[in-house]
Amino acid sequence: MKKNKIIILTLTLLFSANLAVDAQTLVERAFLSMPDEYYLSLSHKKRREMLDAFRTDTAAMVQNRFGGQSRILQLDEANNFLSVQNSKSGTVQLKVLTTNDSTAYVALVFTACAPVCDAHIGFYDSSWQLLRTSLLQAVSINDFLDEEKIKADGKNLQTVVEQFDIIFLQYDFIGNDIQTKLNSKHFMEADNYKQLQPYLRSETVLFKWKNGKYAKE
Repeated sequence: MKKNKIIILTLTLLFSANLAVDAQTLVERAFLSMPDEYYLSLSHKKRREMLDAFRTDTAAMVQNRFGGQSRILQLDEANNFLSVQNSKSGTVQLKVLTTNDSTAYVALVFTACAPVCDAHIGFYDSSWQLLRTSLLQAVSINDFLDEEKIKADGKNLQTVVEQFDIIFLQYDFIGNDIQTKLNSKHFMEADNYKQLQPYLRSETVLFKWKNGKYAKE
């Protein structure tokens, strides 16, 4: 009888563990399977602890490797999106993208604000191998400029481009799409930016997720 109880208990534990794995969304699996070298602040163990804590307390924090506090800001299961407040000045966004043939990719965005916010985005396959060809073209100041306006005013495009010698970009997901924000106004001299602002179409550019890659709208 005792042996039967042990067998039943073992099977129950195994079944519960399988249910827990099955219950994980694509983005949660990607977050937990991310190699530690890609995310120095939080080990696999700490990431799992953070997810478990978030289920019961959305404001729960865990201590990261650098002595700071990290917490999940948003877990959008429907859109396979996760964002983490990594530190007082940094955030991490993770997004799982799928194509029509069910191929899955992972987008990883690190943003640091010191104080101007600037971000880096990378794309990986489902095994966390960096894609040789990015799903998003390299974004430059040209993507924000109104070239027709510049030419109409008799200005040289390259001269205008060179005045934005350093650009700070921010990436935010809207569903599967990416909105890229230009943060240069927070870095440049106010008078210089005021002179250049008329030559910007907008301070944001939307890239639409189409046919397995991003295209500028």
